Amino acid sequence: MVYTFPTMLMENYYLKKHSALSSENIWSLTAGNSNDLWIGTYGSGLLHLNYKTNQLTAHDILLGNIKSTSRNFVKSVFKDDKNNLWIGYWGVGLAKLNLSTGKVQNWLHQKDNMNSLSHDDVWTIFQDSKKRIWIGTNGGGLNLYDESNGGKFSHYSFKEGSKNSLSSNSVYSIVESKSKNFGNNNTILWIGTSNGLNKLVINNSDSKNISQSDVKVTFYTTKDGLTDNSIKSIVEDENGNLWLGTSSGITLFDLSKNTFTNFSTSDGVIGTDFNFTSSFKLNDNLIIIGSTAGLNYFNPNRISQSSYKPAVVLTDFLIFNNSVKPKANSILSKNIFNTDEVTLSHKQNVFSFQFAALDYNNPSSIKYAYKMEGFDKDWIQSGTRRFITYTNLNPGKYTFKVKSTNSDGIWNSNETSLAVIITPPWWQTGWAILLYFIVFVLGVWAIFKFQNYRTKLQHELKFRELESYHLREIEQMKSRFFANLSHEFRTPLMLIKGPLEELLRGRIKENLTDYYKMLLRNTEKLQQLIDQLLELSQLESESIPLKKEAYDVVILLRSISNAFIPLADQKNIKFNFNSNMESAFALLDKDKFEKIVNNLLSNAFKFTDVGGTVNTEVVEKIISDKKFALVSVSDSGVGITKENQSKIFNRFFQVDDSSKRNYGGSGIGLALVKELTTLLGWDISVNSSEGEGTEFTLKIPLLSQKEIQTSLSALNYQDDQSKLVDQVDFEKSDDDYPVENNSKPLILFVEDQIEVRDYVLGLLKQDYNVLQAENGKAGFDVAINSLPDLIISDVMMPVMDGIELCKKLKTDWKTSHIPVILLTAKATQQSKLEGLEFGADDYLTKPFDFEELSIRIKNLITQRKHLKEKFSKEINLNAESFTTNNLDKDFIEKINMIIETHLQDENFTSENLAQELFVSRSQLNRKLSAVIGKGPGEFIRIYKLKRAAQMILENKLSITQIALEVGFSSPAQFTRAFQKHYNCSPSEFKQIKL
Repeated sequence: MVYTFPTMLMENYYLKKHSALSSENIWSLTAGNSNDLWIGTYGSGLLHLNYKTNQLTAHDILLGNIKSTSRNFVKSVFKDDKNNLWIGYWGVGLAKLNLSTGKVQNWLHQKDNMNSLSHDDVWTIFQDSKKRIWIGTNGGGLNLYDESNGGKFSHYSFKEGSKNSLSSNSVYSIVESKSKNFGNNNTILWIGTSNGLNKLVINNSDSKNISQSDVKVTFYTTKDGLTDNSIKSIVEDENGNLWLGTSSGITLFDLSKNTFTNFSTSDGVIGTDFNFTSSFKLNDNLIIIGSTAGLNYFNPNRISQSSYKPAVVLTDFLIFNNSVKPKANSILSKNIFNTDEVTLSHKQNVFSFQFAALDYNNPSSIKYAYKMEGFDKDWIQSGTRRFITYTNLNPGKYTFKVKSTNSDGIWNSNETSLAVIITPPWWQTGWAILLYFIVFVLGVWAIFKFQNYRTKLQHELKFRELESYHLREIEQMKSRFFANLSHEFRTPLMLIKGPLEELLRGRIKENLTDYYKMLLRNTEKLQQLIDQLLELSQLESESIPLKKEAYDVVILLRSISNAFIPLADQKNIKFNFNSNMESAFALLDKDKFEKIVNNLLSNAFKFTDVGGTVNTEVVEKIISDKKFALVSVSDSGVGITKENQSKIFNRFFQVDDSSKRNYGGSGIGLALVKELTTLLGWDISVNSSEGEGTEFTLKIPLLSQKEIQTSLSALNYQDDQSKLVDQVDFEKSDDDYPVENNSKPLILFVEDQIEVRDYVLGLLKQDYNVLQAENGKAGFDVAINSLPDLIISDVMMPVMDGIELCKKLKTDWKTSHIPVILLTAKATQQSKLEGLEFGADDYLTKPFDFEELSIRIKNLITQRKHLKEKFSKEINLNAESFTTNNLDKDFIEKINMIIETHLQDENFTSENLAQELFVSRSQLNRKLSAVIGKGPGEFIRIYKLKRAAQMILENKLSITQIALEVGFSSPAQFTRAFQKHYNCSPSEFKQIKL
């Protein structure tokens, strides 16, 4: 049908008149170059109509082997400015026909090609003012064709959760806005979709390829005022407003007001469901929009809108879907439309409102919106529905508001409102909340008090645990201190008691003067230890008197230092005395000062090895306008760890309180120094680095010249040579005593105290050959090299103590057979059990009786001798019967097993045995000689004879067979060897035993 507006004549085209038109359903039209029209049809494909000749021609321009009937369904046709005809098909993609050259291109969707057409249902085609071709598809969103980039397509589609995407992938219509009301030259496209109207603002660019970041999308739906979300056609009038054909009528979008006005059949619209892309604007601003029921055309400027804004009234109020009527004891005291406020209980939690606008002109076109302030954030549009229900609102104050449009869709800004109060249950009332708050505060307070009480108890418990720990630590320190102190007492006691006993017995007749000197030295040492303990006790009870007088610190210190020169020479220690003052007078107690310096110097020499250095220095220093003498004693010894520096002045504390500490001492000295320094009102400090040495510094206040004169007026000062306190032993050489008689048993004595060694070895050498060592490590080395018959060892020694030495001896196969006697100052049963546990054969407590020691030595040596004899005499081959420990037993059993393997080999020698044991022949000889008193060759011979004796007693073989079985070359040789060992022939042995 062709309609001419000036003449108002209409011409129809039917199937019978034109054979090319097989279907009367026309989907799209576009003008050709002149006097012609291109038509897209449903079922007849693409048609061309020539106005002059009235000729209608069908064109099938699809390339390839598309056999589907879909090639006959042309959804959209469009002619661009380059004389290209674009054809969109339903299901078979997009085609382009160049009307000048006849060249044809077509595109299909390719799943593996992201630059292909997004969908094969092409519903609309549009060219914008920038000459860009836009293709709308039903399911693939919007496509932009880029001919300059190899014919690629860019896609703009719906993305779930994105605010900058299309509202739907079904694009029905595309229009470019020609209005300049947006303030710039950006391209604006209006896109009609199945889910509302979309506005695309495209950054002003002439590029054919537009990135996603260049596009900003805004969309409008029924929530914004549209009568329907399906936007099938769009046309812009001369005012820049949009007229939309939807599935529910025509909608006007006033862009200046951003409002929607909907028109329906009641407004004169023909039909409510409009066709796709069936709208057009003529030159005189006449708008044409086609629906399924007919054609609508109108001039927008001639359409007037009602300015009447009807009021909205509440017509009913319902609770649990029951209408509430005003009456006594009712929620409503008057009609709902005259009520400003309603109060509901928390149980009345389902209530509804009915409302209506007072406009009777076209009530079906009126739209409503409502909001419950305090619950709804935004206005909710209900369309033409005039009923709303709320359920389960929380107790509180709300305001229900409702508004409406007029029949032309213009909203009334005056809302109708009603206050709604929902009262809480009693447990949510203000008084209840106040009570909860009070209970909460009391609870927090109670918890706080409980936590404070608990924290206090924890602190008290922790304090008591810490106090208990410190008490236990002090007790342990005391225990260790007195154990070490007992060792210090027992050693001099032994060196007094032992020689006196021997003198009384008359065994000591030579060098009596040396013994008397030794008795005197050890008596003085005991006296010194007792004096120090008494002095500490007096300091603790604060009962020590002070006798302070003016003394020259430099002279007094030099005097004390000179007494240590012999000790420095003996130990080959470099000893220096330095002072930057010729004299320095201080008020002090001379006796206490000498004890302090003597202890510090003794300590320095004790912890400094041979070749080291000890320095004594006096330096004057002015502190806060007062003169002080800084007296320092330093050494190059072992140093003190940072951890122990704060403890060294504590009573009972010793840096090394183990039984194998390298340096002796009672641990009293530094505690006494600290107590005496405090008593004198002085300060003492320590500076030490482990492995580099230690420096003790005394800070002594000096007297002024006037104070010196006053103090010396009645004092006749004399430089006395201070006596060296006998804390340091002037030791003589500890060369080994020579072995004079090889027939005597060899005894090794291991002891760190040289006087004890001299005393014991001097008595032992009368009956035994003796060796000596100063600690466990040296003792082990001597034992390995000499294999003594017996070892006597002290327990508490430096480097390696006696317990460790015993353990090492008893676990080494070369020395495991040697008897060990431990000597110790520890008299407890636990100490004895510890020594016996690690293999000690005997245990003696200092001071011991030498006569008792002699008997124990003799018994152990005799016991070993009997075991050796037992091996030779008995037929028994069981190693357990003539060994004293598992290591020796296993060693002998291994030898027995090896000999048994080679029993018939007459050429098996001691050399072969040593090789199979992986030891040297000399080591094997020494070990077997020590354990059984026989060499390896003799051991092999005796083993074979013992096995022969066992075979004879079994009475299974003849003498000749037995001789061959035990590795003898002839019966005669076997008989001679047997006769020699058992003092009878094999035959006689058999008669005697059987």
